[in-house]
Amino acid sequence: MKPYLFINPKAGLLKGCQTAEEVKAQLSGLKTEPDITIGRTSDAIEKFIVKVKKDKPEKVYVAGGDGTISTIVKGLLDEDITFGLIPTGSMNNIGQSIGLGDELADAIDAINQGSVAAMDLGKVNGDIFIESIGIGLVAQIMDRIGEQDSKKEVFKVAQQTVAELVTTDTIAVKMKADDRELEFETVWLTVTNTGRAAAAVVDPTSNVHDHLLDVVYCEPLSMTEIGRYAIAYMRNSHIREDKFHRLRAKNIELYLPEHIQVHIDGELKKWRRLNIEVLPAAIKVLVP
Repeated sequence: MKPYLFINPKAGLLKGCQTAEEVKAQLSGLKTEPDITIGRTSDAIEKFIVKVKKDKPEKVYVAGGDGTISTIVKGLLDEDITFGLIPTGSMNNIGQSIGLGDELADAIDAINQGSVAAMDLGKVNGDIFIESIGIGLVAQIMDRIGEQDSKKEVFKVAQQTVAELVTTDTIAVKMKADDRELEFETVWLTVTNTGRAAAAVVDPTSNVHDHLLDVVYCEPLSMTEIGRYAIAYMRNSHIREDKFHRLRAKNIELYLPEHIQVHIDGELKKWRRLNIEVLPAAIKVLVP
């Protein structure tokens, strides 16, 4: 059976493709011609998921941004499928986490001659997540970014929000990470699978194949520290700073104050208690 391909033509590199012929022209390097579905809406994605579950192809390719990829992967989590990712969005966090670059050729090479690797996912209070959970400023950044059209716009929103570090109220957190129990105050915290959240790399050493989730958080900062820490964050060197902390665990429990905003792969929640676990080797993906 042919691989099945879903393309969201609203996203980046394949933006504007309206017909299967236009998609084929852009992806002419694929060795195996896929069965193509073009859709822009959540309803179109759901219909594609139903089609895949009925026909049961061995491989499913997804061309779109992180939101499109995440929705289809979660919808097909129980199926025996190998995913080929063709990231075409503004950030492409999921694609980067498995070693794909920003060019179509990178994804095509991985599909044509890459290897199959098992990729971890996460679960929080019963909901699956691929990228990350954020509280505090990270949640604000992710909420404000929404569906931006370009990296320039995304980074502008992130920079504006990071500038609020010094005036942001601290959050008192209780956390259990495997056998470690901690209590601390933070201005933002992320539990990440891909090492990325919205416009930023929160843990440059994160690995989606290591069966662990990464927790990164920042202590409250003084006025004199804000500039140095903001620059370090933008340069992805913040992990080396004293007030940034990182740990890794399979199971994490978070206890938060009331009315704290929690952001999970693009969806806002108001949870006071988060039970988080890694789902090791949850899906199969084609990697370079």
